[in-house]
Amino acid sequence: MGSFRCTRSSLAVLNIFYIIIAFILISVATYGRFSNKITNIAIIGGIVACGVFLLFLAIVGLFGTYKHHQIILFFYMIILFTLFVVQFSIASACLGFGMYRQQNLATRGWLLANDNVKANVQKYFDCCGFINNSNIFEPSATNPLGHPTCSKLHCCTKNPIDSLCCTDDPKATVDKCPCNACWNKLHTKIDSALKASGGIGMFFSFTELIGIYLSMKFRNMKDPYVEFNAFPQ
Repeated sequence: MGSFRCTRSSLAVLNIFYIIIAFILISVATYGRFSNKITNIAIIGGIVACGVFLLFLAIVGLFGTYKHHQIILFFYMIILFTLFVVQFSIASACLGFGMYRQQNLATRGWLLANDNVKANVQKYFDCCGFINNSNIFEPSATNPLGHPTCSKLHCCTKNPIDSLCCTDDPKATVDKCPCNACWNKLHTKIDSALKASGGIGMFFSFTELIGIYLSMKFRNMKDPYVEFNAFPQ
């Protein structure tokens, strides 16, 4: 009876822990997906989906544990193992997302963005242009990799100089822009989002193996509170 109670309590606590993990995965991945302002990283959306699915599965697991329901616990084990494989794979992909692929992703996001979005990105990150910020501003209608004016950005106004990117004047005497290119700021955000989502997703995916083991053990236990012939065979 003691072993039954201990296993049931451990599995219940683990599912409550899964609920907490689910909210952590959803929160961290959602923040990382939208924090860069210019592009949504679809692969991080997979971590969000795993978090939502884990939340639902943990609630089902709590019910199956409380009822000692053989069928629910069986499908709980199968689905939890599937979730482990998917979550581990997505987390590995996040951690293996290199700088070249990150830049391609951000470039596509910049190409698809309109001037209002680009202006908001420049204001938020206090940056000018995507990669090349030494030329005069070019609207997206004429150059997809162009950028809106940077003249009102803090990096231009805090130390006013006769710079091409800050004055929008072709006759400016200074070619070098005092503002960083936006890719330098975006890269940090994208990289940290991928590493945070992938690291947390991979770390917590291994706890799901514990859930599989405990549910398998608990499912094969006889409930000491019911008669033997009432125990499902």
